Amino acid sequence: MLFFLRACSALLLAGIACLVLLMYLPASNEAARGFIRALGGHAQMHVLVGALLPLCIALLLRLYRWSKSWQWLFWGSCLMLFALDESMQRFSVLRASQLADFGWSALGWGIGCAIWWLFTGLALLYRRRDTITH
Repeated sequence: MLFFLRACSALLLAGIACLVLLMYLPASNEAARGFIRALGGHAQMHVLVGALLPLCIALLLRLYRWSKSWQWLFWGSCLMLFALDESMQRFSVLRASQLADFGWSALGWGIGCAIWWLFTGLALLYRRRDTITH
């Protein structure tokens, strides 16, 4: 099951990376914007990427094996990278840096973070239950 999740994470991560790169290239910028509109719009895309990007990376890095303090550091670093990405957009002609975009990404980050901690908490409960019964 974890192999399947990690394989899907790798594919999602590649797709997100391609979409972000297409947004910075003048020749493909309109196509990328059309794809974003088809998925629901700009704000929804920020929430989706904000949630999926750290989750995919966490699964690929097997973050569940790391200590809780390192996991918190990872999640905090992801939020800082979203802020850095948004602030760096003011140097691109094709992009615009907006605080609202960071807010949408932070909302997605919060959703991804909640999913991660729920996942790891349930896995910990399952392991404890398994050791008690055996």
